[in-house]
Amino acid sequence: MLLRYTGATTDIVVIQKNGDTIYQAETFSSQSFALTGTDQRGKKISNTTFGPWIDLYQADGSHTRIHTSCSIEINVGDRFGDYQVLSGTSRNNGLICGVPTNDD
Repeated sequence: MLLRYTGATTDIVVIQKNGDTIYQAETFSSQSFALTGTDQRGKKISNTTFGPWIDLYQADGSHTRIHTSCSIEINVGDRFGDYQVLSGTSRNNGLICGVPTNDD
């Protein structure tokens, strides 16, 4: 999943449900960053997921949770707090739904 951060410059840590840290860096306003899950599904190494959610923590204590199981659709352009979805693929390498918004 490719996200754009829209808040003020801060340190961000992203942790998926299994406890793995999948992103940790100082992140600037309008910066995009890619996330790749590490939760193994099946025997293929390329078949990894985030699990049912990811938690995004900012240095000021802010927290955003994005539900990433297939039970709730994620679309290009969706916003979750200070984060906007730019692109992504499903566990089976299918594209997520939607088209970019005019804000992209």
